[in-house]
Parts: sequence; C-alpha cells; structure tokens
Amino acid sequence: MEQTGDVLISIMADKSRSATEKDAAFQTFCAKYERRLNRLVEDQCAKLGYSAEIAFKAVECAFARVRRYPTFKKEKSKSRSVDNAIVIWLNKIAYTQVLKFKDRGECADVNEDENLAVINDATGFYEVASQSQYISDEEKEKRIQWLNAKLAGMEEKHRIVLLTYLAYGSQGKILPRSLTRKLRTQLNLEQSTIRVYKKEALEALGING
Repeated sequence: MEQTGDVLISIMADKSRSATEKDAAFQTFCAKYERRLNRLVEDQCAKLGYSAEIAFKAVECAFARVRRYPTFKKEKSKSRSVDNAIVIWLNKIAYTQVLKFKDRGECADVNEDENLAVINDATGFYEVASQSQYISDEEKEKRIQWLNAKLAGMEEKHRIVLLTYLAYGSQGKILPRSLTRKLRTQLNLEQSTIRVYKKEALEALGING
C-alpha cells in the first residue's frame, strides 16, 4: 500500500527510525510531489522573470530543507486533502527559497565551498555514503555488488544522474550550482533533461509518485 505524504514526513521526523528508513521515505516523498511543486514554482518564477533553472534550484532547496526539518502538521491546514495541504506547504517553502535566491544569488543552505564530485559508479556512491556513516570494507563491497545489480541495464547518463542526486540527497544535502554545472558539462545535457533523466531512473528502480 502506498504511503501518504504525512506518513512519509513522520518517518523522516521519527528519531527511532534508521537513517536508511528516513532516506527511503525522503526519496519517495520527493518523487511523489516533485512534479506538482515544479509546475507551481516555475509559474511563480516566470512571473518574476526568473528562469526554469532557478525554479529547479528552489525546489531542490525546498526538499533539502524538508529533509532537515520535517515539520508538516496536517491539522494546521485548511485543505481536506493531505496531498494538497503538503503541496501548499512545500510551495511556501520553495517561494521563500526563490526570494532568497533573488536577494543573495543562491538558495538558502547552498554551500558553494563544498567540493562535491559527480558520482559515476556504485563505488563512488558508497565512498560518499561512508563519509556520513561507518561502512566496513566487506559490507561496502557487498553493497557495491548489490547496487551494480540494480543498475544493470541502465543507460550511463541516467545512472550518473541518479547516483549523484542520491549520494548527496540521502545526506540531506542539495546539489550546489557548481555540481549541477559539472553534471551538465560532463553529460552534455540541459538541466531540464537532467531532471527528466533523474525521474526516469527513479522510476526504473520502482521509486515513483
């Protein structure tokens, strides 16, 4: 049975849950609401004269903030639909990020000083993962083999986009402009295409909204 958005948020906020459970809930949450939120924020940015790329970054920032501060309370919303209430809540967060981008040239919580790398394979993915939690060499090798099996058959560009976003997103980080620029340059893709590839790769793994 598909978990509702408020349940996913409660999992992220539950201190008794493991990091793996929280990360899985976060990825499912993003996939569930990303498309609707993108449309709203793109419309807002268009009215402000901002590009679709700025809208994309604002949405990334909003989701990263939700990962750090999963504070949604459905009882505070006037909407009868939980999904609509969450989208309204997310849109408020994203709009604040857009305004901060306007004032500061970057979203809140973006750290341009981090020298983050594009993740090309399962080995690189778990090198990043082991920075936030201890993984023994034996366990890391098992996970690398498991991930390689899951990614078998996936086109290279889809794989690189997926691994890069999952590697840093699972730590509650967002991708700085410097890293998204690296992705675009290395893969010779527009940001809008990268967004499509990310969605397609998530769906290929059975993570969709």
